[in-house]
Amino acid sequence: DSPEKSYNCYLGQLDVENKKVKIVRRNKNSETTLLSADMPNSAISRGTKHTLEFRCYGTAQTTLQLLIDNALVANVGDTSSSKHLQGLSGIQVRNGTAYCDTFTVSQYTETGATPNSWTPNQITGLTLSAWYIGNEGITSTGNTITGWSDQSVNTNDLTTGGTQPQLVSNAVNNYNVVQLDGVDDFFVATNHSSLAMNTDGVSVFSIVSTKTFASDAGIVVKNATYALEVNNTLGYEFTNGTDKTSPSSFVGLTETYHLVGAVTDKDNDTGLGGLFIDGLSVAGITFGAGVDNSNELFVGKNSTPNFFSGNIAEVVLIKGECSLDQRQLVEGYLAHKYATASLLPSDHPYKNYAPIIQS
Repeated sequence: DSPEKSYNCYLGQLDVENKKVKIVRRNKNSETTLLSADMPNSAISRGTKHTLEFRCYGTAQTTLQLLIDNALVANVGDTSSSKHLQGLSGIQVRNGTAYCDTFTVSQYTETGATPNSWTPNQITGLTLSAWYIGNEGITSTGNTITGWSDQSVNTNDLTTGGTQPQLVSNAVNNYNVVQLDGVDDFFVATNHSSLAMNTDGVSVFSIVSTKTFASDAGIVVKNATYALEVNNTLGYEFTNGTDKTSPSSFVGLTETYHLVGAVTDKDNDTGLGGLFIDGLSVAGITFGAGVDNSNELFVGKNSTPNFFSGNIAEVVLIKGECSLDQRQLVEGYLAHKYATASLLPSDHPYKNYAPIIQS
């Protein structure tokens, strides 16, 4: 969300053109500038980095402070903050202290316009083969799912087999997810040429919550011989049908959502392949391409039933092997969408911001 959509809040604003800082109170569509002050000369030069801190505290009078490079540049009290102190989103009072209850950090272009967010259909140099989103493309009767449409341009739509998975609303960061029971729920798509991966390798990413295990290898996503799966005692792993990565240490027993991805290294030469949990490499790829070049795709099981038990929020399937930059773009997109960014490594380029489309 951009600040234009925020209300019942305080804003610390920078007006670089006029060399001013402002503190603003917003109630619905009404704004009041509480303070306008000169920006320090040290913070005006282009191309330099500075720290910005905005503080809110107090009760009967809310005190607001704006600091640049740890130096106080704006300080004002607000005695008309009642709308922010009644449990509404924005500022709340708990035990005598006012807190920011909801806030967003947004990036802006040089013109001040909010940039467009990057999504997997913006990936360049590789083919987005299939893309399944729990919030989109679901056909269902009540909560019982009958189909799941591909959001890429390839129409690799999924149909259900066995019993039918369930749709769970607002399961993770207000997004819907697909629930599979680990017994006989699954999806299948067949005979689509864009799914033949062995020549080019594969990159697959999913936001997933593992629940329980009904078999030795519950399949999250399986394309031909490639499979992203869970080991019933050890963790997530990736296989080409003959060889497997070492499994991750298991992160799914608490039924929390994680970003699980894998990138092949079909020629064993790039060193960029591996199994990644929340953006962290947990196992390298030491094997080549799979032997099966069919176009089959399963979500929730494989051709010899090994069913997955848990929830899937989104699946991104890419034909080709992601570079480091490409992998981190997909990870940043998924992690911020589903509120798992706090689990990304501290040096991940999208730890604090979702990726945007560069103009």
